[in-house]
Amino acid sequence: MVALTAGQRHESPQAIPLLEQSLERMWPEAVAGDRGSSASDLRNWLQERDIEPVIPYREDESGDHAYDRDAYRERPMIERAINRLKRHRRIATRYDKLASSYLAMVTFACVLEWICLCRQTLVLQVPFVRGSTGWWSAEVR
Repeated sequence: MVALTAGQRHESPQAIPLLEQSLERMWPEAVAGDRGSSASDLRNWLQERDIEPVIPYREDESGDHAYDRDAYRERPMIERAINRLKRHRRIATRYDKLASSYLAMVTFACVLEWICLCRQTLVLQVPFVRGSTGWWSAEVR
């Protein structure tokens, strides 16, 4: 799911609407976020749906400050995905003036990254084969 907001706005107000849309497709066991997205309304919304919030508390928040640290270690995967999208100069610098054009380019970049990931995982390795010059590994692409 991709949502586009103004560049000067924080992404946390979009968390609940995006999660509502994604619940139509899948039901996660946990949702991770950083301290910046820590908000009581997001935590309550997740807990009402039996989804574990893996969001550390800010120092000025009240509560038991407990969260699953092992699950939180998987959060950087999302950050790396965003950074892979920002490799595309047009997305990182936002050349497009219209939000619809920019969203189309973000979608296109997502598709390109998905194709690259699929290509990397679909390289089949044939075990070592005996050739005239000795043992070697053949790749089937």
